[in-house]
Amino acid sequence: MTLVDRLLNHPITLIKRQATGSDDSWGQPITTEVRTETFCHYQQLRTGDQDRNTENTVYEDVSVWIPADSDLGPYDAVELTMGGRTETMEVIGQPFAAHNARLDQVNHIKMMVRRAAP
Repeated sequence: MTLVDRLLNHPITLIKRQATGSDDSWGQPITTEVRTETFCHYQQLRTGDQDRNTENTVYEDVSVWIPADSDLGPYDAVELTMGGRTETMEVIGQPFAAHNARLDQVNHIKMMVRRAAP
């Protein structure tokens, strides 16, 4: 068991969005969601407030590591439980395959996800 394997200990649901090939009444592609349960490591990076006089969080950025064989892209999402709350968070940008040069293999996938206020 590698160090990365030991870090991937928090449950997460990966939500892969796939186009069905048809559009809705506004011309937007209709997608289906494929959910996969796995484990991750996460770390909160930053939050942003709408108004400094209130405690309403507008967004929250989280760095997430998932297993190397995971398949997510920039239009997908994750479901993550943090601090007793389960949140659906959007993947921001292209996930990065962290390559271990010594072993000549991908160790894990690293990505940024964001929770936006409703």
